[in-house]
Amino acid sequence: MQELQRKRAEKEAEIANLATCLENKEHEKTNEVSGSERVVTPQDIKELIAQGIKEYQAAMSPPVLGYRNPYLSHYDSDPFPKGY
Repeated sequence: MQELQRKRAEKEAEIANLATCLENKEHEKTNEVSGSERVVTPQDIKELIAQGIKEYQAAMSPPVLGYRNPYLSHYDSDPFPKGY
């Protein structure tokens, strides 16, 4: 009788140990899933857009530093005709 109780206690301890291991593995899996999912904030989007614009401007032959007139600058120095 004591032998059966001892075996039963060993099996219950083994079952409890296996259940703990199973819970730990499930917990690790949920941590892996939640760790790989990343929430994108508006600040992240702004940074990605700014980075993309910088990369685009760096790739252009003459870099665009701001607005440029579509004509040569000496045209601005010529005065308008009288009465214009």
